[in-house]
Order: sequence, then structure tokens, then C-alpha cells
Amino acid sequence: MGPVMTTIRLATPADAKAIAALSWREVEQHWPWHWNPPSALSAMLDRDANVALALGADGQLVGFGVMEYHDDTAHLSLLVVNATARRRGIGTMLLRWLERVAAVAAIARIEVEERRSDTAALAFYASRGYVRSGVSGYYVRLCKALAQGGGAAARERSP
Repeated sequence: MGPVMTTIRLATPADAKAIAALSWREVEQHWPWHWNPPSALSAMLDRDANVALALGADGQLVGFGVMEYHDDTAHLSLLVVNATARRRGIGTMLLRWLERVAAVAAIARIEVEERRSDTAALAFYASRGYVRSGVSGYYVRLCKALAQGGGAAARERSP
């Protein structure tokens, strides 16, 4: 399957239920439901985070990513693509969009955790420049340095 027509945009409060449903279906069925509608809405309203959506040609949600921003680092909290839309570049488009936002915010590094058992996700991040920076329990920590990073000091110097 080739690439699909996809639009990336920021989520709005009206998207909270669809985000939560996709998270439940693709990630959280076997764990306590963290990204439920109130949590998705909270992330959208957090001034230090953003939620990016990937919409298919039909306007339906096919993926989303949640990024939290700190002084010099950003944390990718969740990146989800609908199973029927995987391997079409949607995850890459979402990740690149979120990385560009982080670079504009003068973030030096992005961090993400992934389950050690999810070899496909670990390979996805590795192929996009993320390197292992540690292991904690069932999770592997990965990070990627951003060329335009500079953190709070760079933002303070900006006009």
C-alpha cells in the first residue's frame, strides 16, 4: 500500500472522543485507559503540550501524536496510527510535524519511551534518528537531538 492523502492539524476539543477511541482500540485495550476523553482534552488545553491529528482523505482520524514541551526537551507521550492505515507514512508525517514544532520552540532533544516488546515501534524510531538512551522496566528510552535546539536560553535571546 502506498502513501495516502493525509492532513496534519492541531486537535480541537471536539476531537477528544475520537482520539480516546483510537487510543483505546490501538494501544490501551489491555491496560488501564489513560488517554480517555478527559485526558485527551486536558492535553489539548495544556499550554506546554500539543496534540496533532492525521486525517485521511475522507476527513476521518487515522492517527495522532501528543508532545509535551519542557525548557530544553520535549517528550513524545503517545504516537498512534490506526492499524488499517499503518505502513503508509502517516506515523512519519505526524512525527516530523511534531519535531518541526519542537525545533521552532528551540527544543534541543525529544525523548520517548516504548515497550521493549514492541520491536516494530523501536525500529520505526531508530529509522528516524532516535537512539536508545536507557531501559526502565518494560520500557526503552529513546532520544533524538534536534539541530535547531537551544532550549530556554535560545528563546530568551530571540527577538
